[in-house]
Amino acid sequence: MLDGDNPSDCDWIVLADGGARAAFEIELEETRKFLCIPSAQWVVHYYEKSGENVLSQVRCILEEYPRRISGQPKVLWSLYDEPDGHTLCALLETIPHGFNVIAPKSWSFAVSTAKTAMKRQFITCGVPTAPFRTSPFDTEEEFGGVPWFVKMDIGASAVGITIDNKVTTPNAMKAAWSRVENMGYGVFAEHFIRGRECTVVVCGPVENPTVFAPMERIFKEGLDGHEIDEIWDNYSWETTDTELDPWAAAAKVIAVDAYRAMCATPYARVDIRDKYVLEVIIHFYICLN
Repeated sequence: MLDGDNPSDCDWIVLADGGARAAFEIELEETRKFLCIPSAQWVVHYYEKSGENVLSQVRCILEEYPRRISGQPKVLWSLYDEPDGHTLCALLETIPHGFNVIAPKSWSFAVSTAKTAMKRQFITCGVPTAPFRTSPFDTEEEFGGVPWFVKMDIGASAVGITIDNKVTTPNAMKAAWSRVENMGYGVFAEHFIRGRECTVVVCGPVENPTVFAPMERIFKEGLDGHEIDEIWDNYSWETTDTELDPWAAAAKVIAVDAYRAMCATPYARVDIRDKYVLEVIIHFYICLN
C-alpha cells in the first residue's frame, strides 16, 4: 500500500488458495471489518490448485480485473503457501498490473521455504541459529552425544515430528532420516535446543521495521516443546513484557536481525527458541487472534 494511504480509502483485491476457502472466508471477513474497509471495496478471488494452472488463473485476474472499483488506489494482497508461493511472487514482480502489492520478494519466499537455505542465510548474516547437517553421522565420535532433531527441509518442518525424531545415536539418526525422507521432501538435522520459545511478528521496511511484543509458547506442564508427540495440541500463547523480561527484549532484537537477513517484507513471523532463530515465516496467513 502507498505510504499515507488509509486502508479504508483503497480498493482491495485479495488472492487466496481455494483449498482453504472455508477458513479464509471467515478470517478475511474479520480482517475487512477490522480495517474498516467497505464491502464494495473488498473483493476476494480464490484460485484452485487442483484445477487450471495457478499462474494462469492469477494472470487472468490481474489482466482482466477492472483498474478501479471505486476510483480509489488499488491494493493487491496475495495469500499463499508453498509450492505456489515462489512462482506467484515472481509473477507479481514482473507482470504489469497497476496494483500496490502486499507480497514478499520471490527470492525471500523461496529461501524461507527451504530450511537449510534459510539457516545458511542466517549464518552468512550473523543471525544465531542451531547447528545443522544435511547427512547423518556414521560414528559415535562424530555424533558427540548431543541430541539432534531430524526434520523435513521445508517450511513448517515441525509438522509430523514425534519423539522418534529426537535422536541420540548414529543408528537412531539414520532410521529417522529414512522415515523423514519417505515423506517426499529433503531432510536435515539440527541440534535440539532447550529453552523458552516465542514468535515475534515484524512488518514494514527492513530499514525501520515495526516489531511487536514476543508471544511466548507455553507448553503444558511437564512437556518441553519438541519432546511431545503432538506439539500443536499442547501449548498456549502468552504475551511477554520486554521491559521486565530481558529474554523477551533480546528476542525482539534477534527477530529484527533475522527479518533483515531474509529481507522478509512486507511482514513475517520469527520463531525463536532460547537465543536461536528456528525460522522466519514470510507472509504468513494473518490471524487476528
